[in-house]
Amino acid sequence: MNLATMDLFKTLDAGSSGIVVEGETLKKCQSILLGIAEDFISMCEREGIFCQLSGGSALGAVREGGFIPWDDDMDLNVKSRDFERLSGLLTKYYGDKYTFVDYRLSGYNIVAGKIVLNNSVYCERETAGTPYKGFYIDIFQIENVPDNALLRKLHGILCMITGGLLSCRNFYAKRRMYREIAKANPQAKRVFNTKIFIGWCVSFMTASTWARLTRKVYALCRNEHSEFVSIPSGRRHYFGEMYKRSGMMETQAFTFEGHRWQVAKDYDSYFKALYGADYMTPPPPEKREHHIIFELKFPAGLE
Repeated sequence: MNLATMDLFKTLDAGSSGIVVEGETLKKCQSILLGIAEDFISMCEREGIFCQLSGGSALGAVREGGFIPWDDDMDLNVKSRDFERLSGLLTKYYGDKYTFVDYRLSGYNIVAGKIVLNNSVYCERETAGTPYKGFYIDIFQIENVPDNALLRKLHGILCMITGGLLSCRNFYAKRRMYREIAKANPQAKRVFNTKIFIGWCVSFMTASTWARLTRKVYALCRNEHSEFVSIPSGRRHYFGEMYKRSGMMETQAFTFEGHRWQVAKDYDSYFKALYGADYMTPPPPEKREHHIIFELKFPAGLE
């Protein structure tokens, strides 16, 4: 059984308790996300931190010149070595405006980070049950990959194992929510229940411990000049998101909602890995990604 869940979430919703983000509500959400990205990217430029648009945000820049019309999130990539600095820098530049949420904070047991806008609410499955429910953008770490083929294979397998077990452990921790989400979808129900069972099997370690272990495993390679890099916390994981360093770390600027922001130079290989060869063709409505939103509250002045 394939336990990958990213594509499954395209077909699911939060049922009667869910919030549909579309129309003017979606435009307001995108405006808030753009403001967060403006602040963060400006900070990175001033601090000399490598930062590029990631995932659907990068695709939106290349294909649309901004947000994909139905997109309700933003994604950025940074170097793994800079990731640990971000919390302190956000406090330095923006005070209590934002919270940098990562595996080190209690209740958030995911390796990728989030920049969360305080005094707002945008509660989805990853932040449900945590104090970190504000509007956010995701921050993914670009990791070094060993040049030796055998070590690269071993590192990848270890990343896949720890990352997979962390995901299962998180499913077990939020099993009531996931069972509710999947109850009307037999395929999702089977996959989610399997992940919940595996999560129970590894519950001898807390989700926080699994998250810290997984982060250490992802960052094992310290070679900043390796031929390849990977984003193991991304949607296609270690082997599915392995790229030539030259194509990923060299960038070019594209317009995103009036800004000139960086995208991987070899974006063609990047998008093909994530979305397939026809990435320039928008998918039909039934295949468009959306988040499962449980609660929504705009910051003061934007209600």
